[in-house]
Amino acid sequence: MRHRRETEFVQPRRRLTLAFAAMLLVGLISQPPDALGDTIIFHDLTETVTVEHIGSADIEITEPCLEDFGCTVILTRAGATVVSATFGPLVISESSLVTGGKIGIAEDATLQFLSEEFIAASENFDFVLTFDSLADSTVLSCDQASLPFACSSFETGAVQTLGTIHWSSGGDDTIQFESDVEAAAVPEPASALLLAAACGILLPYARRRRQRAA
Repeated sequence: MRHRRETEFVQPRRRLTLAFAAMLLVGLISQPPDALGDTIIFHDLTETVTVEHIGSADIEITEPCLEDFGCTVILTRAGATVVSATFGPLVISESSLVTGGKIGIAEDATLQFLSEEFIAASENFDFVLTFDSLADSTVLSCDQASLPFACSSFETGAVQTLGTIHWSSGGDDTIQFESDVEAAAVPEPASALLLAAACGILLPYARRRRQRAA
């Protein structure tokens, strides 16, 4: 008799647990798509800048991407505004959204020379992102580029995260970039021929010096 009462008490608890799990699963499945933020990726490959937009929470307005002039993306979200943004050491608070901020991307791990600039700011309730790829002929030190934190990242050839945008509703947006690594300079045929000729002249001289020394 006692075992029967315990069984009758446990069964309702199991039913409640299963019902709660079912409700939780339905809530996750029915979650609105813009509860998750979007991902914006700037691709700087083969001297061409393009933009990739993953997700549907934001509306993207992309201006033509031109080499040496940058690529501008305007993000807007229905019924929401940007509260703040974080890009590495750069934090754009609600009070500084209009002013915005700028970070630099260096050519390599030495963080000496600037390769790309990234600018973010709020404008008319939208959020404007500008990715500017410098020309190869432009040599600009990270310390002299009017950057608040110099260069905070560098080119690796892989997709890297620049930072996040925090909206008043919905999920945060993730901003990323991908930049190709400059290949090592290859000698021109004339230079290679001159180098080979110089080696041919110097090798016999080096051999005679070794023979005399012996």
